[in-house]
Amino acid sequence: LSASDTPCWLAACAVRQHCGLGEVLGPEPRKSGLYRSLEAAGCRMLLVLDPAGNCFSRLWCCFELSLLAEKIDAPTSAGADKNKSGVKAIRLDVAAGCSVLAHGLTPEEQQAEDSDPGTGVKTHIKDEQDFPRHLLLPGLATAWLKTETSSNVDRQRLLNCLLCRGPCASLKQEASLYEESNCRLRAFFASRFWALFVDDGVLDGETTTTIEKLGRALSQHRAGTQLEIDLQGHKGDSLVLLAKSLPAKVKTLSLKLNSSCLEDSELSQFMQLLPKSVKSLEMNLAHAQQLSDEGLKGLAEQVDFEKLHLKLCLTGTQAKKTTLDLLTAQMLKSQAAEESVTRREVAKALNLNLCRAPQETRNFPKQVVQAVPLLAKMLQDEENALRIHAYRALEGWGERVLRELDDPTARAVAELRARKRASSAAPAGTDAQPKDEEEEQEEERDPAQRNVEEMEEEAAEVT
Repeated sequence: LSASDTPCWLAACAVRQHCGLGEVLGPEPRKSGLYRSLEAAGCRMLLVLDPAGNCFSRLWCCFELSLLAEKIDAPTSAGADKNKSGVKAIRLDVAAGCSVLAHGLTPEEQQAEDSDPGTGVKTHIKDEQDFPRHLLLPGLATAWLKTETSSNVDRQRLLNCLLCRGPCASLKQEASLYEESNCRLRAFFASRFWALFVDDGVLDGETTTTIEKLGRALSQHRAGTQLEIDLQGHKGDSLVLLAKSLPAKVKTLSLKLNSSCLEDSELSQFMQLLPKSVKSLEMNLAHAQQLSDEGLKGLAEQVDFEKLHLKLCLTGTQAKKTTLDLLTAQMLKSQAAEESVTRREVAKALNLNLCRAPQETRNFPKQVVQAVPLLAKMLQDEENALRIHAYRALEGWGERVLRELDDPTARAVAELRARKRASSAAPAGTDAQPKDEEEEQEEERDPAQRNVEEMEEEAAEVT
């Protein structure tokens, strides 16, 4: 942080502490000044730990941290920057005494890394070694009903907010109601501090290791669909351990592996363990010099580019031109397939035909409309039979579009996501929501028929 040009928002200075919580949070806590300040900061937060690390047992501290964690998967406008894969660039820096755990490279470290690859990353890892990491372990066992606050009114309002209930509603004490929020917060801490603990193999003094706790905290977040892990400069076995612990429904995964010690066998093992739910994978492998050309060729053979949208950075690796050309061609093909599917869903939602030869429409009258507001309006209409296609089309454009939706549309997206999760999680013999005719026909098709060439021919343009 630069003292001269970094503004900071402090609750103790910005919120009138003598007021009641109702005035601080208002009737809708996620529209309060506290929430808006987090958005204005670009979802960047500095957590200052006391010598005992008590913040993970304090309700207010955990609530503010949960506001940051929930923005990773939030479809609404969250104010966070994005990385190239579309994952929100959530930033949590941690300070304890004179030690600071920076989320990613500092500007000075990044400048050194750009000048001499590997130097900035090594400096960053060395600085992390002095951090009192034992203070972070309680975050992996956060439980809302065990947190403390000095005011019972605060407790009632904050816990009701977590359950999306009215602030004055009676307090629910069933632990199962808070489990999803518990898992989200624990997984957030596990993903943030993964590399810090995994490379070191620190034991927590009990029967289980810290690594096992990290893996359990990460894997139990069943609702998590997006994940970003920073493994710059670290060992390759940390990537294999990560693959074994990924949430079962993660769809978008972004990995920073530049200047890492990743080897061919570890990359191959990671791809074998990667959950089938992952549809988009971005890996920065720049200057990972232990990866050979043969290893990267093996990666191209392992990936089903029709099912996985892959982005790679291979600057400074041993990849030969033929391997780079092969991977580039496959990645472009995958991107074309993804865009074609989205266009097809737009056409279905708007009940229009796809134009195979756009040049033939030059002499016909046309009307240009903004697709997103139109699809959003359809999504809010529960009676519209084409609603599911509007949802798929908006999801196909990714979080960059979803974050701009208004609140009613965002709630509709959240509802359809929840319905989809419930349907896929329903055990055999239960009444899961039936699939529509379009979905059944799509599943019956031979995967070989759904190749890129066919989709590009069908989905050239919507008129």
